[in-house]
Amino acid sequence: MPPKTDGATSEKLVEPAGHPTLGLRLPVFVYHRIAPDSGDRSPELTVSPRQFKSHLEWLSRRGYETVRPSQLEEFRRGRAPNPSKPVLLTFDDAHAALVEHAFPLLREFGFSAAVFVVTAFVGKTNEWDKAAGWGPFPLMGSEEIRAWASRGIEFGAHSRTHPDLRKLSPAELENEIAGSRADLEDLLGAQVSSFAYPYGLWDRAVREIVGKHFQWAFTVQPGINGKQTNNWQLRRTTVYPDDDGRSLRWRVSAGWTPREAVAWLDGKMRRAMGRAKR
Repeated sequence: MPPKTDGATSEKLVEPAGHPTLGLRLPVFVYHRIAPDSGDRSPELTVSPRQFKSHLEWLSRRGYETVRPSQLEEFRRGRAPNPSKPVLLTFDDAHAALVEHAFPLLREFGFSAAVFVVTAFVGKTNEWDKAAGWGPFPLMGSEEIRAWASRGIEFGAHSRTHPDLRKLSPAELENEIAGSRADLEDLLGAQVSSFAYPYGLWDRAVREIVGKHFQWAFTVQPGINGKQTNNWQLRRTTVYPDDDGRSLRWRVSAGWTPREAVAWLDGKMRRAMGRAKR
């Protein structure tokens, strides 16, 4: 059973018959910053360019083909042949460092990616990470987003202000979710089909509103997306700075690593012991 990372859990939902599904086996990687180590106190969120290049080399040597969220409907409906070894590379928050350190490497390997934008902070900094002591880091500006969209990078929404969506009223949810789509479509002049839940957090109310406005939505729950994975509960495996080829092999095959599985089981046992002591 795959592990659940802290901050990525949500309620278990019983799906109605005929719920929308992916129709494709698909591993999805999630990164945040690609930048040289500068002692920025966000070690889990920053992968060095050298390490990122090694990840792309590993995928390329093994014949993996990157796909974009906008292509998923074509695959699902049989309008385009499914790649034999697909992988989706995603980046949350649209850090400006991607422009210098990630996108040129993606182009070098002929890869694409999806970047999820916090639309009220375009051209600003990641204010929501202050509480964790991370940053501040500059985020991509409007011109950078438009320029890289024209070069094959796909952009999706990541809310307007990066809140915990579960804590918002229905009106606030509409503002954050529908508003972020409207913001990004105005910026790009094109339709936006995908959303990433801030912090990976969602519940039934959040998912229902996301489902009204987006075709695809991404969590940070680890695991591999199968043919029956719900459109709005797509799994992603977080790639860390020390991931090597062995780790990547686990991520593309299972969506998690043995180390993460052990951590998840340990956490589950601790929670069970805590309940037993009450």
